[in-house]
Amino acid sequence: MKLKSKGLLILILILVMGLMMAVPAYAADNTEATEQAVALKQLGLFKGVSDTEFDLGRAPSRTEALVMLIRVLGKESEALNGSYSHPFTDVASWADKYVGYAYVNGLTKGVSATEFGTSNANSDMYLTFVLRALGYNDAVGDFSWSEPDTLAQSVGILTDGVDTDNFLRADVVLVSWAALDTNLKDGSQTLSAKLMGAGVFTADQYSQAQQTAGDINTVEPVEPATTYVVTDGVASVKSLAELKGALADTAVTEIEYAAAFAINEDITINKPLTIIELDVSNSATLTVNANITLGGVDFDNTGSIIVGEGGFLGVYMSDLINHGQVTVAAAGQMEMDRGGQFNNFGTLTNSGTITVTGNGGSLKNETTGTIVNNGVINCTGYYDNFGTYSGTGTEPVGI
Repeated sequence: MKLKSKGLLILILILVMGLMMAVPAYAADNTEATEQAVALKQLGLFKGVSDTEFDLGRAPSRTEALVMLIRVLGKESEALNGSYSHPFTDVASWADKYVGYAYVNGLTKGVSATEFGTSNANSDMYLTFVLRALGYNDAVGDFSWSEPDTLAQSVGILTDGVDTDNFLRADVVLVSWAALDTNLKDGSQTLSAKLMGAGVFTADQYSQAQQTAGDINTVEPVEPATTYVVTDGVASVKSLAELKGALADTAVTEIEYAAAFAINEDITINKPLTIIELDVSNSATLTVNANITLGGVDFDNTGSIIVGEGGFLGVYMSDLINHGQVTVAAAGQMEMDRGGQFNNFGTLTNSGTITVTGNGGSLKNETTGTIVNNGVINCTGYYDNFGTYSGTGTEPVGI
C-alpha cells in the first residue's frame, strides 16, 4: 500500500512539473508587458478586451498583427475613414477597412487569391511588419521576410524578453514599445517622433506613456534657475536650465538668447523668444505655443519642432536646416522672410499656414525630404522640390 501511495505521489509531481513547464514565458515578464500594454493603449496603439485586461497570454492572429502595423504607421484614421476593398472572403467585418487599406497599399497579401488567412501570426511576420514601418524594405534586400531576427536585433526591436518560438500578444507589445524609440532607416528621427509629427499622439502623451511603462522615473521638480538677468520683463538666458526657469517665472514676459546652447530636452515655449546671430540646435521635442523669432541664426533640427495652436516661428536672415520633423499644426504659422531659408532633409508636415515671401524667403525640399501639406503654403519667394510632396494643399510654384 505504501508503494502504491509513493508511486501515486511521484505521478502527481510529474504532472505538476509538466504543467509548470507548459506555462508560457509571458508569465515571467507579466509586469513589463502589462505596463507597456497600458502605455501603448494610452497612445492609441494597442487595445485589449478591457481597460486593464489585454489577453497577453494568447497568440496574435494575422489580422491583429496587421491592425497593429497600421497603427504604428500612424495610418489608422486614414484606414478607417477611407473606402478600401479587398478580395478576401474570410475577413471579419470589423477588420474590413484595415485589411482593405493594407491590401490596396501593398502592405500585405493573403494566403490565397480569396483568403487572407485566419491562422496566428508568428514572430517572423510581426517583426517584418515593424521593420517595414521603420522604413526597411525586404523587397530590395534590407532583410529576408522569413529571417528578420538579425536586423530586428541590430536595430533594437527584438529585445531579450521576446519569445520568438512561442510568440504571444505580450511579445507584440514588447516589440511595438521598443520600436517607438528606434530610429527610422534613414536616421532622420525615431518612430515616436514620426508619429508625433503625424498627430497620432503628442510629446506630453508620449512622456506620460513612458512613465507608465517605467522608462522614466518620476522625480521631484527642480527649482527653476534664476541666474538670468531680467530687464523690463525680458530675460536673457545663457543655458537650457535658465530658459526653463524663465519660462516658469511669472516676472518674465519675453525671453532672449544671450549665448548659444543646444535644446536637448523636451520643452514648450509659451512666451515670446528671440534668438539673434547665434548657432543653436534641437535634438528633442520643441513645442512652440508662442512666437519664436530667428534673426541671423543657423538652426539645426534633428529632433521634432511642433508649431502648435497660437504658435509662430519666424525665420529671418537665418538658415533652418531640418533633418528631423517639423510640424505646423492647424492653428500654427511659420514664415520665411528677409533672406530666411528652410532646407528640408527630413519631414515637414503642414496643417496650418506657411508663408515664403518674395523678400528673400526660401523653401527647399532636398532629395531625402518629404513635405506633407494639408494646409496652406503662401509662396511668393523661392521654392524648390527635389524630394517628395503630398497632401491636400496646393503645392507652391515659387520663383
